[in-house]
Amino acid sequence: MFMFCVVGGMAELGFEFGSQLGHLAKRISSINNGALAAFSLPPRLDAAIRNLDASTLSLVRNTLDSQRITVSLLTRRFEQMLNTMEVDPPASSPTVSPPQHIEIDGYAMDIVYPAEPQPTDSVVLPGRYEDGVYYAVYQDINHLTRPALQELCKQYSLAPGNKAVMKERLVGFSEHKIRWQCLLPGARRGHRGVREGGITKLKSKSTVPSRSKTKKPKTSTQRRNEMMGFGPDISRNTQVFAAEHSKDSRTLEEKNNLVRWAKDFCRTHPYIPREEITRRRKAREEEREKQKMSDSVRTLS
Repeated sequence: MFMFCVVGGMAELGFEFGSQLGHLAKRISSINNGALAAFSLPPRLDAAIRNLDASTLSLVRNTLDSQRITVSLLTRRFEQMLNTMEVDPPASSPTVSPPQHIEIDGYAMDIVYPAEPQPTDSVVLPGRYEDGVYYAVYQDINHLTRPALQELCKQYSLAPGNKAVMKERLVGFSEHKIRWQCLLPGARRGHRGVREGGITKLKSKSTVPSRSKTKKPKTSTQRRNEMMGFGPDISRNTQVFAAEHSKDSRTLEEKNNLVRWAKDFCRTHPYIPREEITRRRKAREEEREKQKMSDSVRTLS
């Protein structure tokens, strides 16, 4: 019985000691100097510590340790029980209201307004557009600076101006929600189908006659026109033969004439290999050198 009373008294003293230590810790946390912390002990705690002997202090420490262990075990047990229980999360109030379906001039729109009531002197503007739904936001334009109003007008493709004009335009844009669809990205057409011909650019009709300089055709074009019997001004892109379609509509006589002309051309203009052309050029150069030598000898004599 005596030991029970002693333990009970020590437990009571331990609780008081722990509470005093808690207050002391709060006071020490705001004091940077340890010496000042030692002199700031409460009088009751200081007197209780001075009156305890070594065995009593050891008993108090063991009692506090057992209480700390008990509290930690209870905390862990409660955590395990909460983890095994199916506890529903707290119901949160919705941040947005359900979409409202409106029709303006035959155009259907679904707008979702914020859940909170609209503040005074604020306008409703489109925040974002997702899955065919406009998510509106409340914007107080009366307390915005001129650069902020300019940025807001730029965001909604509105012309800038002074503060009064920009506020008026934002209010009109808020009231006429049919104008919100101008913020949607335009339809793109990546493939336009098979092109049958080149792109023809329309040239502006001018009454003044052009005085562009006539360009001289290339030497190969002149030689081609001479062989084919064309004039000197015929372009190199001119169709030579009448075989413009996949189906040959020429007569047999025209085909024979073309073959006969090709044979005559090959006979009058035979193919000369590159080696033969080089040999002939070298022979002409040697003949020219001999002629110069003979002319110089004749001059000296």
